[in-house]
Amino acid sequence: MQKQKREINSALNKKKKMHTHTHTSRLNSCFVLFTNTFCQPVIEVIATCPAIWKFIKGSAKTLFVLEAVCFAASYGVYYRMNTNREFRQHIHENYPFVLDYYYKIGEIVGDSTVRQADASYWSALKKSD
Repeated sequence: MQKQKREINSALNKKKKMHTHTHTSRLNSCFVLFTNTFCQPVIEVIATCPAIWKFIKGSAKTLFVLEAVCFAASYGVYYRMNTNREFRQHIHENYPFVLDYYYKIGEIVGDSTVRQADASYWSALKKSD
């Protein structure tokens, strides 16, 4: 009789513990199901086929280099816009949306007078011509 009571109490305690962790255990079971059904076969295919692994590594390197080049080019354009008023005027005449983004970034960072200074300079140049 005592043994049965202990077994019942231990079963109830286990059920209480399981109830408090059901959300976590459901997430864990979904994760295990996902990894077993999708990720594991993909990893096995990649591990057995060196051509796929070589393609993934080459693509990652290419993407990294391309991202670095794009970052350097965008910084170069930003630096030139930040230091050269004539270049800003060229951008204003040909790509006004780019200059608008430049001004917005400048206003967020803290220099909100560039837009007004450029507009007054360009209007003075038009009047003198």
